[in-house]
Amino acid sequence: MDPKLLVDLSQSFSNLFQDPQLADVFIEIGKPPETKTFSAHSGLLFARSPHFASELKNEWVKRKKGNEIKFVKPNISPRIFEIVLRYIYTGAVSLENQNILSILEILTAADELLLEDLIQYIQSFLLEHRKELLQKNFATVSQFVFKHENFKRLQEYYSTLLKYSDIRQIDSWINGNDTAQTSLVPITHKYNLICRGSRDGFTADNFHRICDDKGPTVIVIKTNKNDQIIGGYSLASWHSRGRSESGVGCFIFSLGDRNGRDPILSRHASGQGIACWKTHGPVFGDQRDLVLFDERIQNGSNNYTKKQSYKVAILSGAELGFVGYNVQEYEVFQVVDKLLE
Repeated sequence: MDPKLLVDLSQSFSNLFQDPQLADVFIEIGKPPETKTFSAHSGLLFARSPHFASELKNEWVKRKKGNEIKFVKPNISPRIFEIVLRYIYTGAVSLENQNILSILEILTAADELLLEDLIQYIQSFLLEHRKELLQKNFATVSQFVFKHENFKRLQEYYSTLLKYSDIRQIDSWINGNDTAQTSLVPITHKYNLICRGSRDGFTADNFHRICDDKGPTVIVIKTNKNDQIIGGYSLASWHSRGRSESGVGCFIFSLGDRNGRDPILSRHASGQGIACWKTHGPVFGDQRDLVLFDERIQNGSNNYTKKQSYKVAILSGAELGFVGYNVQEYEVFQVVDKLLE
């Protein structure tokens, strides 16, 4: 179709949006004291929103008089709904002048109204044009996106392995708390995803090329042991200079598995904290506690854990001997203290 015809069509529907004379649907939006009733056309709502299409077909909709239909949507603010309703009519939305909280509200409304194209557009906009906001507002946005299963692209931007509760738990451990995390304690660090095996490669060379000299980091590994998630935190930077680094602040951990195993925290006890060799991936402890040893991190025959320099074994059996595992995925996060920014 000629693009000009699409522009003309959008303008025609924009005119319809602004002229409620033939409207037969009235939508009460918001909660007191901020409420507003919007007029709309049932045929257009039916065609553009699966959510409204389903409601229009339901027998429970309340009819006011004649063929007029009333909906009540208390979960969306009038300002946000006007933006979304205009999109329903015109297929256009402008996000350039919206702050991050408003964009998240629009995304939430799009999810409630099953506007899949708008959901994908907003995610693309944030990932392509507002990455700095995604990092600056890490705690707010990451908590938000992990509560909505339809926001996969934003979830993957933060992590494919960690849930928000996992991030909160790791943050609590970094702050020196050994007890279970609590939702009342705010996250005090940003976690910048800098390396993902399936995206950047599983070789030791790629690990060091991307992750060396980045300051404090968290390594997260998905194993073939009941999909168990294990990992480690190092306060010292990784490097390729063939020497060990202090264990001050270091710990390794398990976040449990699909069988309901509880998280395990294992803080550094003695010996080296991490070992930094060009030919190896990340190594915690005296070459034993948590090792991605081979050049080929993903299917390396020497990926293993054994209790040695850290206080507690993180995989069953590792307190007695070496426990090997395959790496299904791994991610590395640069840890940035918000107070130091």
